[in-house]
Amino acid sequence: KGQFSSSLAEYVMMACSYFAKDIPRLLKQKGAKVWHDFDIEELRGKTMGIVGYGDIGRATAKLASVYGMRVVALRRNPKKSEFDPICDEVYGTGKASLQTLMSVSDYVVCSAPSTIETRGMVNADAFKASKPNQVFINMGRGPVVDEEALIESLRNGTLKGAALDVFSMEPLP
Repeated sequence: KGQFSSSLAEYVMMACSYFAKDIPRLLKQKGAKVWHDFDIEELRGKTMGIVGYGDIGRATAKLASVYGMRVVALRRNPKKSEFDPICDEVYGTGKASLQTLMSVSDYVVCSAPSTIETRGMVNADAFKASKPNQVFINMGRGPVVDEEALIESLRNGTLKGAALDVFSMEPLP
């Protein structure tokens, strides 16, 4: 348990930096040998929401905290994190808590396990509650996220981007 938590947390922070620093634009300019100024975003001061505050979620929160990010989390038993020095706010489970987390987070990391209660939990309603330009990162289990709703949120511009380490159907076709 927790064997890959540090590595996955590093992946999350790399994904956050990818979008914050607009790496695709940087690489495109490098390839074209064109150096136009463009704005980048700082992670410091942003809010990371963590859906599933277990080993992966806590490892990610530690790194996000070092970056100066505010950390909010969803946890089955919020009292377990009542005095957690890394997590600024902990919500319980349920639709209202998830929507609150989505509405205040610049980056959302889903590291929840796949259970009967969590399957499809991050759905169209959750994405509709997203803060504008949010980045969604799924590190937990594919079935927790409604992938059609995720795709629609990317297409309609609700989300800035997504980084996915897991999918509902694996291996990918």
